[in-house]
Amino acid sequence: MRTRTGLVLAGAVALAAVTAALLLTGLPSGSGEPDVAEHRETIADPLTSDHWSQARNGDQGVTVWDPRHALRGFTLYSTGDGASAHLVTMIGQEVQHWSLPYSAVWNRETAAVQDPQPDELVFFRWVHLFPDGDLLASYAAAGHTPSGYGLVKMDKDSRPIWSYLQRVEGAFDVGPDGRIYAAVQDFGKNERGRRILDDLLVVLSPDGKEISRQSIGAAVRPSSFRQLILAPGGGPLDVDSVDVITPDTAPLVPGAKPGDVLLSFPRSGAVAVFDPSSNHIVWAAHGPWAGQHDATLVAGGGILAFDNGGGTPDANGARVIEASPPAMDATWRYAAASGQPPLASAARSAARRLANGNTLITESDAGRIIEVTKDGTIVWDYMNPLRGGPDDGRIPIVTAGQRILSKDLDPAFRGSKRP
Repeated sequence: MRTRTGLVLAGAVALAAVTAALLLTGLPSGSGEPDVAEHRETIADPLTSDHWSQARNGDQGVTVWDPRHALRGFTLYSTGDGASAHLVTMIGQEVQHWSLPYSAVWNRETAAVQDPQPDELVFFRWVHLFPDGDLLASYAAAGHTPSGYGLVKMDKDSRPIWSYLQRVEGAFDVGPDGRIYAAVQDFGKNERGRRILDDLLVVLSPDGKEISRQSIGAAVRPSSFRQLILAPGGGPLDVDSVDVITPDTAPLVPGAKPGDVLLSFPRSGAVAVFDPSSNHIVWAAHGPWAGQHDATLVAGGGILAFDNGGGTPDANGARVIEASPPAMDATWRYAAASGQPPLASAARSAARRLANGNTLITESDAGRIIEVTKDGTIVWDYMNPLRGGPDDGRIPIVTAGQRILSKDLDPAFRGSKRP
């Protein structure tokens, strides 16, 4: 069993309390409402943050593997105990590990976050693996709103290549041409002069240089889809995922074209297509989900998303749903069968369609990744082996579960490693 040094607590030691501190005081605006402020909590014990959960059981590593029906490859994921990512085989053997603390790349002159959380509270929210072993990762912090700390690209030995230290809110995608599309949150002013937290789409070159930045909020407010996208009660849009539309997926959505992006707004349950070239919303709709995460277009299918249930999953837990535009009727869903552990993750999580038609599901709060067939059979089940806390009862969340095929990696990086 792997344990994190300094975080394993012996005996029945109580978890420490969390103390909140307000960093920026909001000032009254012309509307009579307070401006949006930045919040940062002081968290004495990382295991009390929402990056750790109570472990469901003692399972560690691979507990199910059906070689006949699972898609053979490596599995890439990041974990909530710190800024690290792991590449494991089908039997759970780790063959590659990346680790780059935020303090190693933070620069006060270029970083949007001027008072970051300590390294043990900052983790990789999403990661992207390049064929040569380079890794692109977004930093996110526990107890800090906004939580996005930026992007970093590192080599296979975790040496930084470049960093982009604006408030990337976890979500990013890499287009076919290597450009990076990222959702950023930044403070700005609305039409009434009120200080708001604005969601932006930023496009970066492959070497991390900012090409463009556009306000998603400015595109939503005059749009005919405004009421679909805005969350009840107002507040930031909180874009959760960015999916670059390709020639294979553009025909799935009315009016979409390659180079547009699919955005997910879990607070309102909406998904939308945003055209960066014209800065307007092409199409939007509500799906058969609530509080969804990681919405992606599936070539030849529809929009796949992890349905968190708005943070309050029903008795059967969360679900994974595929919906077909434009009507957004559910065409496929997965929920835990009777007698199985539920998909109990009220936040984060992901679902990705694999090349063999199976679906790889990341159940973040449980620290679990599963592969299921179209009929819902689990053919691969992996539990994060890391533990901490009293009686090793705490498990760090898992994010960004992805299946990486051996043929998509350079032989010089993969070497003799087999999935």
